[in-house]
Amino acid sequence: MPEYALRFGIEKDQEFRAATWKCWTIRGTQKSDVYLTCRPVGDIKLSLHDSGRWHVSFAASRMRELFEPEYAPSSRFSGVWERPAPIADGLTLACRIHTPSFAVNIPVHTLEPSITWVPAAPMGKIVEVAVFLCDQPHMPSGWPGRYSMNTNLVGTLQLENGGCASIVWSHCDELPLEFPPEVVPRFARGKSSEDALLPGTRALAWGEYPDGSIVFTEGPVRVQRKQAI
Repeated sequence: MPEYALRFGIEKDQEFRAATWKCWTIRGTQKSDVYLTCRPVGDIKLSLHDSGRWHVSFAASRMRELFEPEYAPSSRFSGVWERPAPIADGLTLACRIHTPSFAVNIPVHTLEPSITWVPAAPMGKIVEVAVFLCDQPHMPSGWPGRYSMNTNLVGTLQLENGGCASIVWSHCDELPLEFPPEVVPRFARGKSSEDALLPGTRALAWGEYPDGSIVFTEGPVRVQRKQAI
């Protein structure tokens, strides 16, 4: 069955980039499911099912390959939600991706031509990429938030139910991030704490906004060993 996809990422001066993303739908299924994944991760994705049942999950076929039995999560589903209420008539804010300015630090010589590149935000700001589900094939204003939120269009995926998934971006104020004071890592098969200490380590965090939309934040991390007392 044919897959229709949009690939996008954040870049700075054509010299640096952050992680790239893929949003897609599959035609011929009589469903209007929409999927989103961070391309370097790949094995975990956000599924926005037409039924209204949404989840972040690992690929079922990859669980045994990904984890040793002692590290395997109890379920392949990391989070399960119901589709939130529309923010306007026929318009649902499904997902946001936040990329701080400091996260755009992967050196590149040539940007992939198949990627829609979004300019990085200035220091102290973030790029917010938002995925909207629309009941109509096109918004009267062109795309969600064009005038009310000063958004720019990444692209649109037409869905089998006659609606569309519109992806837009804008520069916003940087938001404070809250993480647990300590995290016990769950390592993939063949990986260990030594791999986490390698240069270039990056993290992908996700959560839920009060409005029901899912938010991802991607960026570099520094790992420090806990000193024994």
